[in-house]
Amino acid sequence: MKQTKGICYNITESYIGRVEAIHNHIYLLRSINNEECLICNTPINFHKVFLCKKIHLNTGDIVKILPAGVLIVLYEANSDDNALFVSERCNNNCIMCPQIMKKNPSDFLEETLEIIKLINKSPIYLGITGGEPTFEWNNLIKIIKCISENHPNTGIQLLTNGRIFKNKSYIEDIQNISKNILYCIPLYSDIAHIHNKIVGNDSAFYETINGLYNLAEYKAPIELRNVITKLNYKRLESYTSWVYRNLPFISHLSIMGMEPMYKARINIKQLWIDPIDYYDELYRACRNLIRCDFPFFIYNHQLCVVHKELRKYCCKSISDFKLLYLNECLDCSQKDFCGGFFQSAKKVHSRSIKAIRD
Repeated sequence: MKQTKGICYNITESYIGRVEAIHNHIYLLRSINNEECLICNTPINFHKVFLCKKIHLNTGDIVKILPAGVLIVLYEANSDDNALFVSERCNNNCIMCPQIMKKNPSDFLEETLEIIKLINKSPIYLGITGGEPTFEWNNLIKIIKCISENHPNTGIQLLTNGRIFKNKSYIEDIQNISKNILYCIPLYSDIAHIHNKIVGNDSAFYETINGLYNLAEYKAPIELRNVITKLNYKRLESYTSWVYRNLPFISHLSIMGMEPMYKARINIKQLWIDPIDYYDELYRACRNLIRCDFPFFIYNHQLCVVHKELRKYCCKSISDFKLLYLNECLDCSQKDFCGGFFQSAKKVHSRSIKAIRD
């Protein structure tokens, strides 16, 4: 999430507000209780003020201001990539997880419901992420219900490991509230022990598979995800063939590059492989999908390190506040179409990055 530091005046507890109006770099915020606050770069006589030098917000953005002098952007009205962070706990222990997980529950429920109600123009999509969102099941149900009531036409993208859906009753609970949900579920290998090693749980593979089949029984749309690492890249071709044969019901497959943050950074020697070193494996794997007319997308990859035939399947997916381009990219003819790099990949990227001239 974007954030900046400043000075609070008369803000003694966390304040969440939506940008209502903008004038001469002064932002008027309004909370769910109609409590107003100003963000500005020079002192102003107003009952609540957050003073900071550099910030750019748009009407409809939702921010949280902490009394310690920190502003966090929770929702960007002009972005198609908003997500609600609902849990810091997880029942997996993925070795490349970019988030810091906690053992004790953190209560994001009231804040999340407040954000949903403050959104004044329903987005096309809204993500729900964590941690594992289903770990706080009762909270998740309340959040989905709130989205459905306040933004009935908004699609929900639920990022989950899918293990909970081995029990069909959970699917029934959620489907009774909304059928406008895309279940985004990772499966890192067609081999159980490889997937289980990556997620740090010996029962995860078969629980996830059972969850996928149960969701299919309810005709729930599914995005299957795979993050490429040194542990699974050799089976990419076999993996895509296996997905086509065994999971023909999924909506699409997303093949992703790794974000080198937190645990991924800690385990970088075990995980990192230069995309140019799996160039052929990725091409053959995707050719399987193309021949079968199976929908797929490639995320978090630079166009110069994938086969030319695959460039049209590459998507720009990295959030603006995480996005980075290298000096080598400045003269690239395809820069506007390339997904670029995570900020955390400044020192962890392919040795073959170069400007495309065609």
